[in-house]
Amino acid sequence: MLTNSIITNTINGSGCSRRGTFIAGPDSIIEASRCITNARSVDPELEPLADNGGLAQTHAIKVNSPARNSGDPASCEQLDQRGVIRGNICDVGAFEFVGENQPVEIVGVRIGNSNRDLREGGNSNNAQPLFRVRFSMNVFNPPGDAAVIGDVSDETLYRLIRPGLDGVIESNSSNACLLGLQGDDIVVVIDKAGYSDSGLFTRLDLNNGQSLPASDYSLLVCGSSAPTVITDIFGRGLDGNGDGVSGDDYVLNFSISDSNDLCFPIEHGGSKVSMVCL
Repeated sequence: MLTNSIITNTINGSGCSRRGTFIAGPDSIIEASRCITNARSVDPELEPLADNGGLAQTHAIKVNSPARNSGDPASCEQLDQRGVIRGNICDVGAFEFVGENQPVEIVGVRIGNSNRDLREGGNSNNAQPLFRVRFSMNVFNPPGDAAVIGDVSDETLYRLIRPGLDGVIESNSSNACLLGLQGDDIVVVIDKAGYSDSGLFTRLDLNNGQSLPASDYSLLVCGSSAPTVITDIFGRGLDGNGDGVSGDDYVLNFSISDSNDLCFPIEHGGSKVSMVCL
């Protein structure tokens, strides 16, 4: 059974095979569906086959396409064929429409193995030296560990800062990455950044594997100091403040309270390291 699929411009123009009929869900679009039950028989309004990002070419859907926001959420994949995150009500087919100029955003930050995002101004008693920065779509992540400008796995594009003796964080303005460290702020070491294409997040290993001390913190993700900024797979820069315009840093202010967790790294041979917290 076909679900959330588009069939159009078939060779014989009927959408049929030589062997009887088959069933498609009402969320699918079959432009010529004489031998297909349930599916919608309409023009899906597709753009020509093109490189729209990802590993293979796709047909983008037009603004007025009936495929927009008409998929079945129960059977939608989390990502489209290009690696773009699907909406709450997904689009039908391989291409999720996200707007012609909608840049990548950060949708949440989690500490350690927590399944809850940190809130702006929030507090956590989780001191694990591991953060996951979650993106709204796939971002530029060239293969290998070579130093490439704008690589999402470049740890210099992330900064975790806590206050110095004056107790105030001064390096957390909207263009903090461009201005650099201010006052007597302290930078927490980011040991490694690794990106997950399937999970749409960057894992940050921090503080030489030691538990984070109780303190106020600001996490910065750089989007303002081109060309050393995070971009999506289409070359659009990070929208750090969620205003729909790329080119600004993401800033998350939070605090970590006293925690009884004791965290330390365990090596499993080679370069594989995991974090254990008691």
